[in-house]
Amino acid sequence: MNSYFFTISSSWLLLTLFCLMALAFSYYSYRNTVPPISKSKKAILVGLRTLALCLLIFVLFEPVYTIINTFELEPQIAVLLDDSQSLSADDAAGNRTNRYKELLKNIHFSDINGKVRFYKFSNDIKNIDNFSPDSLRLDGQLTDISYAIKTVNHLAGENNIQAMLLISDGAFNAGNNPIFDAENFAKPIYTIGIGDTSEPKDIAVISLLTNEIAYIDNPIPVNINFKAIGYNGEIVKLTLLDNGQKISEQEFKIFPERENYTAIFEYNPAVEGVRKITATLSKLDGEITDKNNSYSEFVKILKNKRSVAIFAGSPSPDFAFIKRVLKAEKGVEIMEFVQKQGSNFYVQPTPQLLASADMFIFCGFPINSTPQNIIDMVNLEINKGKSLFFIAGLTTDYGKLKQMQDNMPFVLVSSKQQELMVSPNINVESL
Repeated sequence: MNSYFFTISSSWLLLTLFCLMALAFSYYSYRNTVPPISKSKKAILVGLRTLALCLLIFVLFEPVYTIINTFELEPQIAVLLDDSQSLSADDAAGNRTNRYKELLKNIHFSDINGKVRFYKFSNDIKNIDNFSPDSLRLDGQLTDISYAIKTVNHLAGENNIQAMLLISDGAFNAGNNPIFDAENFAKPIYTIGIGDTSEPKDIAVISLLTNEIAYIDNPIPVNINFKAIGYNGEIVKLTLLDNGQKISEQEFKIFPERENYTAIFEYNPAVEGVRKITATLSKLDGEITDKNNSYSEFVKILKNKRSVAIFAGSPSPDFAFIKRVLKAEKGVEIMEFVQKQGSNFYVQPTPQLLASADMFIFCGFPINSTPQNIIDMVNLEINKGKSLFFIAGLTTDYGKLKQMQDNMPFVLVSSKQQELMVSPNINVESL
């Protein structure tokens, strides 16, 4: 059903009055003309002016033409199906998977008054177009009921979702407490619980945190978090593996009043390439599932040396300090290019040496006598996106440094070799 409306910003009576005034003004304007014209031409001119003025007045009254299309959208119910690993475990009441699928077969969704939309969720939520019990894989590592309810709530207005049916074991281990999102939905949420209501015994690795990139013979920390529920005094072993090979192991005693545990390992890469780092917990008697006893992340291992090229206009305390700090860092190879008197270097830079550098440090460099080909050679490598650290010096030639302006973290406004005492002016409001 369609509805049509035509309105203006003021009253129609006022619009009519202004149009009559426009007619009177037009007639008055052409009452006496020089030279005189015939009555027919005068009538045409009066009509045209009246029409133009009336159209202008009409636009000023902001006319609005509205078309409203009305259609009926049948109510829908969203069925949220837990697809996490805990639904595939056994508990005191028996096998959860069999009871879960049997329950879904016995619910006659076709008898529901309205359209049914199916969603499966674990740590994420996905729509199921053609639902069947086999649509569930029961392999999700996390259960975020809050996110599932929140997502459906966002779709409720567009799809006329008037209720939810939540089928789950109710054990959420990610996201917020779902009760708050259920209250925000403000519509009926029906629940069907699967499994034993008593808290099951379980140990699980929650997270493994480490660097995405590491270097050979340069140790990195590996932080592992795991939880244990329902045990008292048992000893669990946490093992760290590198591509399936054992690196290290720690033992923990489980206490009933404590649920979360943290372990820190040191991983010293020995082989270049992508490595799979896995944290594995030993199995305990009575666990609801052992599928969550391990967790893996991938780390990219690079060659054992990060090559740093230091350019100095001359030997200086700044150069000695930078060199000493870098030598104390593991996995760093230092290339020293210090300029002598004139244009020569103690070690002459070559394109091959600079191409192997991962980072450049300028220490009072370049100076007035630095050859142009060296500046071009360095600029070529920095243009490839390599890092640059700059330390100014009394002899720095800012005219030559300006040739590398595009790769500098600041703008050069002067080429004068002059030192000034400055202090930062910090805007506290921006902190």
